[in-house]
Amino acid sequence: MDAAKDRLWRRVTIGVTTLVAALMITADYGSHPHALSAVTRWWDAGKEWFLKPSEKELVELEKIRKEFNVRKVTEEDHEGTK
Repeated sequence: MDAAKDRLWRRVTIGVTTLVAALMITADYGSHPHALSAVTRWWDAGKEWFLKPSEKELVELEKIRKEFNVRKVTEEDHEGTK
């Protein structure tokens, strides 16, 4: 194989491997323990750490909400969308 085809093949392989790994980690295998339970817990903890605002950020968001007079969104606001 020439160098261009080799690079393309390597990149496609890396992409497909990454996709399969992400699908395996995020798949729902039910509540019983399985081989990927530890990895799934680690993945979920990382997502929560990254996406959940800290206490300091919550205080800042509350200040901004009050400053611009924006009401809080509640579960009742989303009742018709489920």
